[in-house]
Amino acid sequence: MLASALSAFAAASFLSFAPCNTNTVSDSLEKKDDAPLDSLRQTTDSCRYTVQEFTYADTRAYTIDGTMPRRTTEWQLVPTIITSGVYTSLVAGLHIYQSQKVWADKASFRILDDFDVDLLADKGGHFLAGYTMSKFSADALMASGVSRNDAMLGGMAMGFGYQLYVEIMDGFGKNWGFSPTDVLFNGIGAGLFIAQHYAPVLQNFTPKATFFPAPWFGEKKRFYATDIWVDDYSAWTWWVSVNVHNLLPETIQPYYPSWLNIAVGYTARNLDWDDATRRIIISLDYDLTKILPEGGAFWNWIRQYVNLIKLPAPAIEFTLSPSWGYVRPPRFYLLFPFKIGATP
Repeated sequence: MLASALSAFAAASFLSFAPCNTNTVSDSLEKKDDAPLDSLRQTTDSCRYTVQEFTYADTRAYTIDGTMPRRTTEWQLVPTIITSGVYTSLVAGLHIYQSQKVWADKASFRILDDFDVDLLADKGGHFLAGYTMSKFSADALMASGVSRNDAMLGGMAMGFGYQLYVEIMDGFGKNWGFSPTDVLFNGIGAGLFIAQHYAPVLQNFTPKATFFPAPWFGEKKRFYATDIWVDDYSAWTWWVSVNVHNLLPETIQPYYPSWLNIAVGYTARNLDWDDATRRIIISLDYDLTKILPEGGAFWNWIRQYVNLIKLPAPAIEFTLSPSWGYVRPPRFYLLFPFKIGATP
């Protein structure tokens, strides 16, 4: 699947391919004794973005191999083969797993919109999947030599395309169906990814997820949950984490920790039970890209995906009925979602 997508994208990219000339240090700069040659070369490499340009919000961004992304597409044979192989293997593995777990029982294609069946608890998953798959696809394209701008657009198309493929396959599943609202939330996730590229202020809003089995924090497992662990939406919480530090005026930023975010979350608990409820949560959050130590190129790249995981933190939770009515007073948590130190 990726191989064909890369081939098509390569054909389109080569139509506008323009080799980029790199100025070396000897061409434009006299090397200073206290300046590393590599750093000087990087400053004069007009083919690639600089460290200052390649950022996510106020944090340096990383590619898979640690190099700066290209300004123009120059496909690299070996990296393209490796990246295509890894990505295709991943997609194939997901297909095999879903074929055995989700699509084993076939039926005629049908449209079955489940907009609020799970109290919207599944829509956050579709949103995050569209975002993450687009991000991962763009990283794969950049590793193959595609320019940053083209990789962002191609990644969005490939990420959304894969999610659309999954939804179409759901349409043939006996116990499932093609859900237009699932496609909508997949598209919103992919849309946020590309919007962050063209409107960098949106990089201050990062989608995240928390997963712990519901019984671990005193709630019920989804009554009709399948043996697919991701299907227990009572165990998930979906978040948007706000980079408060970067949104503050510059005069105030020194007084606020750069790693401390505020996250707004949504979930549903005890799904399919009589006491099912919606939950809206406001919580502290940690920017793991600023807490976890830097290391090699691959680790620095992986940290960006680890940061899509929301860790337990102090929070306040508002509980609403399925019809959005008031249920009980707000509950305070020391480490959401665990009820350690939580109010009744």
